[in-house]
Amino acid sequence: MKKQFILPLITFVAVLTACTRVERGVPGPPGRDGLNANVWAYIFEVLPSAWNQAGIPGDPDFGFFALAGFPDLTDNVLSNGAVSGYYILNDGGQLPMPAIFYNNGYQTNYDYVLYRGEIEFWVRESDNQTFAPATNQYYKIVIVTGNFKTLPDLQSMTLEEVEAYFNITEYQKVRVE
Repeated sequence: MKKQFILPLITFVAVLTACTRVERGVPGPPGRDGLNANVWAYIFEVLPSAWNQAGIPGDPDFGFFALAGFPDLTDNVLSNGAVSGYYILNDGGQLPMPAIFYNNGYQTNYDYVLYRGEIEFWVRESDNQTFAPATNQYYKIVIVTGNFKTLPDLQSMTLEEVEAYFNITEYQKVRVE
C-alpha cells in the first residue's frame, strides 16, 4: 500500500519540479560582508541669498545658517543610520565637518545640523563677528541606511575613502537659494 502511494507522489513531484520555470533577474553587484545598506550621496550648492542670520553680532551663538529640505533624512536615518558631511573647498579639496579654519586670532567653523526632512548648514566665527558667505558654498552629504553589522567610522574617513568604500560615483544635486 505504501509503495502504491509513494510512487505516484514521487512522480508528481518530479513532474512538478521539471515544469516549474524560475524567473531570475540580473544578479546585483556583490555586497560588502556584514553590510546590507542603502547609500545616497548629495552635493548641496548653497547660494549667498540662502544664508539667514542667527543671533546678534558679538553674542556667543551668533552665526549664519542655510536651511534646506531633505526628504531622505527620515526618523529611521536619524535613529539607525549614518550621515557624513564634507565642506568643499574652492580648490576642490574637502574637509569632514565640522570643518575648522584657523585665521589670525580666530577660527571659522562650517558644520551642519540634522532634522527629520531638513538640514541646516552653519558658519560661525569664534570672534562672534561672522559674515554671511558672499560666494556659493558646497557641501557633500552621504546617508547610509539599512541593516549593517559593521560600518566604518565615517567621521574619521576622507571623502575619497567614503566614496571608495560605498562605490559612490554620482551625487544628487540640490540647490539652496
